[in-house]
Amino acid sequence: EGFSLACFPHGESSKSARAFFVEDRDEIIKIVNYLNERGISLIGHNLKEDIFPFVSIGINDFNLKYDTQVAEYVKNPSKRDYNIETLSLEYLSVDKLTQTCQNSDSASKSKKNVRIIDLSTEGILEWLGHYFVAVGTIKKLQEEYLKEENLWSVFEDIEMPLIEVLASMEANGVKVDKEILQKLRSEFSAQIGELEKDIFEEAGEEFNINSPAQLGVVLFEDLKLPYAKKTKRGYSTSAAVLDKLKGHFPIVDMILEYRALTKLMSTYIDGMLKLVGNDGRIRPHFMQTVTATGRLSCTE
Repeated sequence: EGFSLACFPHGESSKSARAFFVEDRDEIIKIVNYLNERGISLIGHNLKEDIFPFVSIGINDFNLKYDTQVAEYVKNPSKRDYNIETLSLEYLSVDKLTQTCQNSDSASKSKKNVRIIDLSTEGILEWLGHYFVAVGTIKKLQEEYLKEENLWSVFEDIEMPLIEVLASMEANGVKVDKEILQKLRSEFSAQIGELEKDIFEEAGEEFNINSPAQLGVVLFEDLKLPYAKKTKRGYSTSAAVLDKLKGHFPIVDMILEYRALTKLMSTYIDGMLKLVGNDGRIRPHFMQTVTATGRLSCTE
C-alpha cells in the first residue's frame, strides 16, 4: 500500500543538507514530479520539517495527505509532547525509534535525554523502518477517532493545507531593516544609561537594578516606601507592587520605564538582530501544534 522514501547525502559528512538539496535540485524535482504525476500522496510525521528543504529551493508542489503530528494535535490540542517517539509508545506500547537510537554504538548511555542516531546507512534504514511502521499504524487509529468525533474536516480542510502555507512562510522569511533596529538600539542604550544615573541619584547609591533582591532592599528598607511585601526570596518588586507606587515616587516611575526599555532592547532589538540572515530576512519557525487554542506559536 505504500513505500518509505528518504533523501540523505552520501560522501562528506560536513556537507550541509541545504547544499545537498541545492546541488541535486534537478534530480529532486524529477522525484517530486514523478510522485505527483502518479498521484502518490505523502504521509509522515511533522511534514512541514520534511518539505521545508524542498520549499527553500523553490519546489512547492506536494501531495500531502496525512501528518500524524498534526492529527494528534487536532485530536488532543492540550498535549505537551507530539513527538513520534511518544506517540509510538502511546499507540503501539513500544518505542522502537528511541530504542534504535540507544542501541547504536555511538549513543551516549549516560545522558538519558540525549538521543544519538547511528548515522550509518544501515542505522538510518533501520530507524526509517521503525518510523514507517509506527506512522502507518498510528495513522489508522487516529483516522478512526477523528471521523468518529467529527474532527476529520478540521484536520483535512484546515490543518493539512496549512502545512504548505507555513513552510512557504518560513522559506520566504520576514524582511527586516537592520539599520532601523541598530538606530533604535543606540537610542535605547542612551535612554537606559540616563535612567540608570537618575535612579542611582534618587536612591543615593548604586545597585543592580535588574536584581529584585537588591531593588527590594533599596525601595523598602533604605527608602522605606509603602506596600512592602516580603517573600522567602526577599521583597516583591513585581509590576503589581510597583504600579501601586507609580506616580507617587519618582524612582518607581524611572524603574518601570527602565524595565520597559531593557525588555524592548533584549527581546526585540538584540533578539531580532541576531536572527537576521545574510539576505536581511528572519526565518521564524511557525509551530502548528503548540497552543491549545488553535493559534500559531512562533520561535526563533
